Amino acid sequence: MAIPIDARKRWFLVAIGGIIAFAALVLVFWPSVRSDRVGIEGPINSSQLDSAKRAVREFFGPDMPLERVRLAGSTPNSGQAVRISVVTHAGDLTVSWPTGEVVSGRLGVPASANVATPLSDEDALEAGTEFARLHFPWALNGSEPKIHPVGGGGDNSRIVEWRSRKGGILLPMRLDVIVAGDRQVSSFAARHVDMPVLPGPVLSAESAYSLALVGHPGMKIGSSELISKVDDSGVGHIYWLMSLVAADVPNEPYAGATGVGDGRPANMVAIIDAVNGSVVDSSKLAEFSG
Repeated sequence: MAIPIDARKRWFLVAIGGIIAFAALVLVFWPSVRSDRVGIEGPINSSQLDSAKRAVREFFGPDMPLERVRLAGSTPNSGQAVRISVVTHAGDLTVSWPTGEVVSGRLGVPASANVATPLSDEDALEAGTEFARLHFPWALNGSEPKIHPVGGGGDNSRIVEWRSRKGGILLPMRLDVIVAGDRQVSSFAARHVDMPVLPGPVLSAESAYSLALVGHPGMKIGSSELISKVDDSGVGHIYWLMSLVAADVPNEPYAGATGVGDGRPANMVAIIDAVNGSVVDSSKLAEFSG
């Protein structure tokens, strides 16, 4: 049976009204749905996304939205640890996966904060220690802080760094915190590594010195550092890092000196396994200084 004309009109108006109401809801909620989907770059699973959200809550508060999340260093067989890069309008963070630990961040402190007020080493240490106690308490256990200016040009910020040593060997843990002139932390980098079991015995500095100079006539040792490194299997290793400089560089004392040598800026760096004496390819230096 045919629908009367008045009934058809009423049905048509109801249908149009429903479409308009649905369109209004889409317009209201579409921006948030769209930003969530566009902000996720790459194959991120729900656990990784949860880690990113937890990190943002810890450093920026519970109401800070994520703008972009992506994976870095996750290519199969790349040899790199997986990192989750998280961006917000207040700053960005890098999260290690699967540990979920935050390893670096920029906290969106304006550049003007670096020149607003002179910052003493004591103030920088106090602000940096408060930040470390809140976010990285492990870095304060058995470590020694050092404070350095960040740069020139009227920049009053300071870097506070924590390092640990065992028997003169630099351990792989680290925390670097940059404190701006107004005592706000502007950025940080952290490496949480438990105390490794270290091998021995260790080559003397003089033995490593001789090995480092093999094949490098006309060079001498500028500075050296005995460091430890933990490989992907969790095994600890010890290395001598030695900077090589031209032999005709004067031997005046230099402020950057550590270990043997005079601490001159390096022309090249030699890496010596401090247990078996093997020379490590210097192209891998970033793995030892990162």
